[in-house]
Amino acid sequence: MRFEWDERKRASNARTHGVDFLDMVRVFDGRLVFEYHSPRQGEDRWGTVGIVNDRFYLVVRAAGKGAADHLRLSCR
Repeated sequence: MRFEWDERKRASNARTHGVDFLDMVRVFDGRLVFEYHSPRQGEDRWGTVGIVNDRFYLVVRAAGKGAADHLRLSCR
């Protein structure tokens, strides 16, 4: 699976929330997670809650255009 994010948002998220998107791809490594569908403004979005490094994280992902294995991430 391929992931993408805005590097400025990644740096800001790491500073503000102490969460680096590079670590968050581990939420999708086969571990137990809770997922829910959350479509917004015509975009197919999903929320995924998982545990990484003994902390709960919410990862919001949206499928990229034309690629089922291409995800955009946002995490808190």
